[in-house]
Amino acid sequence: MAGVLRQVLAFAYSRKLVPFPPPQARDVGATLGKGGNRRTRTLSTAELQQILSALAERDRAAHAITLFAAMTGCRFGEAAGLEWKDLDLAVGEATFRATKNGRDRAIPLPAPLVSFLLELRGQGRLAGHVFMNGADKPYTQPPQPFRDTVQDLGLNENRDKRDRVVFHTLRHSAATRLAKGGMSLPDLQALCGWSSPIMALRYAHDDDKTKRKAMDALADELVMPSKVVVLFGK
Repeated sequence: MAGVLRQVLAFAYSRKLVPFPPPQARDVGATLGKGGNRRTRTLSTAELQQILSALAERDRAAHAITLFAAMTGCRFGEAAGLEWKDLDLAVGEATFRATKNGRDRAIPLPAPLVSFLLELRGQGRLAGHVFMNGADKPYTQPPQPFRDTVQDLGLNENRDKRDRVVFHTLRHSAATRLAKGGMSLPDLQALCGWSSPIMALRYAHDDDKTKRKAMDALADELVMPSKVVVLFGK
């Protein structure tokens, strides 16, 4: 099925019906090594709270960038490169510059995160990078305290390589929650900054509750007060 879809997309691209060529397998996490290499771990709410609580005590700088990534689903590089001039806290919006797909991307910020950023700004830093490491320098790699905290909490014990918590797990977890919360695939694609809709499709898992809700809505449309509309005969 995936092969057929790729052929259709390739044909559409050749006829200039779509703006992007079909993605390569590596672009959508579908390349296969021994058992495949796509990461599968999603943090539970309890696990995420454990990490954030421990980081708040261990390293406030690492806690700040981790919280931001967890609440926005952004890439590490987008959080690390964010500058105060890219934030409009009055509106509640952040703009990531020259992202992985080469475009700027603006996203809305939830109210609790805006409050956190206002508090962070109130500590005196008004220009430059929003998130600085313990040495007061911009982050160039995910914070070591994050990895240390995950290890201390035992979140990766007896886990397969693809199922281990890394900083990117924050993004995967956020996208998963947004999809399960009912966000449309086009909105999810735009929010997360994927150039191909196929990336968003990775999070379109079957959900029995969603399917049942849709079926109930369909039934409501076909059942009139005190009268059932018979569609297929008796």
